[in-house]
Amino acid sequence: MTAVFKKELKMYFTSFFAYFYYALFFLVLGVFFVVNCLSTYSTQFGYYVLSRGFLVIVMLLPFCTMRLFAQEKRSKTDQLLFTAPVSAFSVLLGKYLATMVFILIPVLCSLLYPILISGQGEMSVRFLAGTYIATVLVTLVLLSVGLFLSSLTSNVVLAAAVTYGFYAVVLLGRIIEGITNTETFYYIIHNTSLYNKYYDMMSGIVRSGDIIYLLSLIVGFFLLTWLVLEKRRLGSKGMAIGMVFVILLAALISGTAFHFTKVYDFTAEGLLTLSKETEETVKNISKPTDIYYIGARSRANATYQELFNEYARLNENLKFHYKNVETDSAFREKYLYNVSQITETSILVVCDERYIYLDSEDYISTVQTSQYSRKSTLEIENQLTSAIYYTNSEEINKICTVTGHGEETLNSDFTNLLLLNNYEMEELNLDEIANSIDTTIPEDCEAILMNAPQVDYSEESLKVLKEYLEDGGRLFVSIDPLNEEVEHLFSFLNEYGLDLNQGVIIENEEENYVYDTAYYLMPKIQNTEVTKFLLENNMRVLTMTSKGIVKEGKANGYTCTDILTTSGKAFSKVTDFENMTSKGEDDIGGPFSVAALAQNPEKGMVFLITSNIFFNEEVDADSAGANRRFFLSVMDELTGNDTGSLAAGKEVGNQVALYPNTLQNMLKIITIVIIPVLIAVIGIAVMVVRYRYMFFSLFRKRKENAYDEK
Repeated sequence: MTAVFKKELKMYFTSFFAYFYYALFFLVLGVFFVVNCLSTYSTQFGYYVLSRGFLVIVMLLPFCTMRLFAQEKRSKTDQLLFTAPVSAFSVLLGKYLATMVFILIPVLCSLLYPILISGQGEMSVRFLAGTYIATVLVTLVLLSVGLFLSSLTSNVVLAAAVTYGFYAVVLLGRIIEGITNTETFYYIIHNTSLYNKYYDMMSGIVRSGDIIYLLSLIVGFFLLTWLVLEKRRLGSKGMAIGMVFVILLAALISGTAFHFTKVYDFTAEGLLTLSKETEETVKNISKPTDIYYIGARSRANATYQELFNEYARLNENLKFHYKNVETDSAFREKYLYNVSQITETSILVVCDERYIYLDSEDYISTVQTSQYSRKSTLEIENQLTSAIYYTNSEEINKICTVTGHGEETLNSDFTNLLLLNNYEMEELNLDEIANSIDTTIPEDCEAILMNAPQVDYSEESLKVLKEYLEDGGRLFVSIDPLNEEVEHLFSFLNEYGLDLNQGVIIENEEENYVYDTAYYLMPKIQNTEVTKFLLENNMRVLTMTSKGIVKEGKANGYTCTDILTTSGKAFSKVTDFENMTSKGEDDIGGPFSVAALAQNPEKGMVFLITSNIFFNEEVDADSAGANRRFFLSVMDELTGNDTGSLAAGKEVGNQVALYPNTLQNMLKIITIVIIPVLIAVIGIAVMVVRYRYMFFSLFRKRKENAYDEK
């Protein structure tokens, strides 16, 4: 075996193909290293760079395997090889090991890249390890397959073509499983696909069953090749029986491994490791709950699929489905009729008559950590667990939204956030209650939401609210700062110490407004229980156009607390709107509150925010979700709801590195130019030396023959 190993390895390194393969591999590696790591300041070498190098292996591996036995048969050298004093198994093992070493040397050398970049920033070693495990194992499987196909023919071109055909089927496996109609066939294709195994491991999903399956394929095809080589000794019948036995044994081992598989979380952020909060919540679910992934199963994110499997393992009452809503109009009309834009990879959770839609665009939240950086958090576990709890919960915090006076509809993102945190929305018409003897505010109403009314309330309607607050009610009010026609409402708020000035606020402190527009406010956040989360996470709220609140001290026993404030340079613009940035004689000087809380320990609580644009979808996005989080904190404060037990999000996108400019420029030249060119030059030098040696050997032999003839 050792002699065959050395002979094969020498043949590789005395051919220009070896240096062409290495040069191409490192050229591809260098290009994607520059594009996906250096240029984006990322350290995810395995996922973005090594995976591209793997494609070079797939492309050139058949050129290695086609000659292993097919060329030996064509040149009749196999007769000499197998009559030598070595067994067929030793010959096979020697060729296999030599090709394995030759193919994997550049993969091993590529470790120098992550070693280099690890010193420049944060890099997940376990995430990188998943890609290397996948690359090595799948490469060895493809090598075993190519070796087997080469042993079946003496035509090297046919051997290469069939090998490429097999590789194409492997790479197209994901497409094939996407067009299957039966669950059983899909399961077989999905779980035996080499592409899926490679992609899952590269994504950080490493299963013991997958590793055993790949190892069984490596050994299985190796043994099948050995049986082909032993055909003369075993006979056709013996070879066929042996092949059937090997295939059945490999299938049995793989099937057992799949059944008892264990998942190892190699993701950088631990995305597959469920929190204790999630485990406790999900294990206590007693009602059948259907969870629909919006989109084709074949295109579903591998990490999400495995995350769903983790949930399903916790409780058999959870059933996961993949739904194409484009072809199922009845489903769409029943559950998604109020969703303006249904996005793929979103989730719908249904239990009995209660359901909730989770928009995939909300899975990741981003907060500003400094002037130049942000922190992104994946909250799919948080949201999915909350949705499961909400749809199964018997007790819900009810919020009544006032209607009948042109109130604005709460943005769906804010509504969904409330639903996820165990709130339920119900409409409330104050006029009907004021004019009715029997109708009252529901006893289970935890808080009333009054969102930017355009028409003023009657004194009778506001009297209903006063009685509600006397009994310990909770009221959230937002107003349209440009609407001065709700005088009764303003007078009502003034009774609780919340006096509203005329006009809109102009801010002259640059840190407290955005987009170079002085009335697009980014107010100061005061240190209160309501704002604790914002301050801890360096989040900034945007209220944009706002009206000023001046506290009146204690009114009716209510104490007012500033929540969001302007600077002392701010003023309320009352007249001369053509000159917005200058304070006029009639304008009112600040500072002001734009959000305040009035509360009486023995009675009720009133929260006021003076901007309805606060709820705008684009404004919330610009605040990186801070507006929504602030709104939830206020509602929790009003209702006494505790969201602290929810699963925490997983921070993502933190595998970054800071490469100095000089280092970047040097690495670009080294990785894209110097290394590939140097390898190619070495290859050319080897060829020159080899052919020169062959030329002189031939010349010397002819000279010796001529001398003998004389």
